Amino acid sequence: MWVDFGKAPKLNLAFAQSVLTHLAGLQESKREHPFFFFSGSALPVAVHEALVERIYATFHDPSNVVADLVGQPDLRAAFAKFRAQRKFRVKRIQSAIKPVAPVVSVANADLRSVRGRLSIKPIAGIFGMDVIEIGRLIGRNNKAALSKTPDADSLQELLQPFSDIALLRAPDFGDEQFRKWLNAPNENMRNRAPIVWIREGRVLDVAGFVYGILSGQPT
Repeated sequence: MWVDFGKAPKLNLAFAQSVLTHLAGLQESKREHPFFFFSGSALPVAVHEALVERIYATFHDPSNVVADLVGQPDLRAAFAKFRAQRKFRVKRIQSAIKPVAPVVSVANADLRSVRGRLSIKPIAGIFGMDVIEIGRLIGRNNKAALSKTPDADSLQELLQPFSDIALLRAPDFGDEQFRKWLNAPNENMRNRAPIVWIREGRVLDVAGFVYGILSGQPT
């Protein structure tokens, strides 16, 4: 099913949500989930981000949902889909786990503290950066606060893109190979190294590229 939100500079998100909710109900009512493609263009950045988040958050199973709202490969939509698919997989795993089997493999467990939260210190280490530099990139410049609580709740969403990039270690790379990839010129990044993009504040773009690699659809 193809749904086009058009080219209007303003979009009624409440109306869009009602449409998405209806289609999500349609998806749930069918034994074989239908495929949905959402298109549109010329949306302001804030509206664009809000809409792709709603698209992938509304559908129970986002694996058959694609949004391209700019008329070209859409990294914002791809990353939103990745986050939604990750949440869906976690829910599916949790529903399948029996009470007698409490041990669950956690992706990037080495980047988490004993509380299970992402920690800025091991993330800085795996990326070959220092805590202050990572803090600057995520808008947290208080060195004392980062040292005192490196796994603060307020840091989790900000550190998630770094964790998503580090997922590249799992299928083929160890830490050493991962660091080589980070620092090597990449033809898909205009022959610049991924770490250069990250240091320029383009961590979401690199995370989107890694998602493409892991999903078999590199951009």
